[in-house]
Amino acid sequence: MPEIIDIIAIEGRTAEGNGVSRPFRCEGDDGCNYYVKLKNAGYGPLVKEWIAGRLAQELGLPVAEIRQVRIPRELVEGREDYERELGHGIAFGSLKVHPAERLALEFVREDPTGVLSRILLFDWWVRNSDRALSETGGNPNLLWQIEPARVVMIDHDNAFDAEFDAGNFWGLHALRWHRSAWLPANRAVMEDWLARAASCLDRIWDELPEEWLIDSYGDPNCGLDKGGLQAMLSSPQGNPSFWDSPAPPP
Repeated sequence: MPEIIDIIAIEGRTAEGNGVSRPFRCEGDDGCNYYVKLKNAGYGPLVKEWIAGRLAQELGLPVAEIRQVRIPRELVEGREDYERELGHGIAFGSLKVHPAERLALEFVREDPTGVLSRILLFDWWVRNSDRALSETGGNPNLLWQIEPARVVMIDHDNAFDAEFDAGNFWGLHALRWHRSAWLPANRAVMEDWLARAASCLDRIWDELPEEWLIDSYGDPNCGLDKGGLQAMLSSPQGNPSFWDSPAPPP
């Protein structure tokens, strides 16, 4: 099981515009700062966050470090907003990336290392459309870390979308220009890359806190089925339709 960090202080909530769940800014007993979600997200999204984040780690992608954190009851008692919107118990924590800023379109025009194409492929693989960016704005759930200069992935609570819309994905994804991973010469390597991460699903699932796997109606797995996830993650293997995509946008 992963190490659990104890939260020692709640510093407040993120501003409007930082996602629907608006995580809480917290300090852990390890001296680090975290963005924390619990009641404000719901158990199902926490499971998605953990599994997608851990898969990204297994793939070596630049994802913000994730932790399971424990919120003591005494930290939220007497604060109606904290009790209602955050709660206590085992929560999802994303390590604060600093110094960093929200990704703007000019940062994603070039992809000399191929990492942006691999992030795009990852999102296609896990059915995550929640990374939209256009000339007029959007919420790419990507940060530009100033030192070292790199893109960092955050927020995967909309991964494994049962209503995933391929047209919406290719029309709005922040990295939709970058498709070198789809080139026939790269596919065998990319299939093997994804297969190695998919093989970790059992281990990643076993890392989940038991309470996260019970939804608000008392049903197990929060609507997520491990067998279904395994089938989804196996879909690139020998499946030409997985690699089908429309022509790149202008």
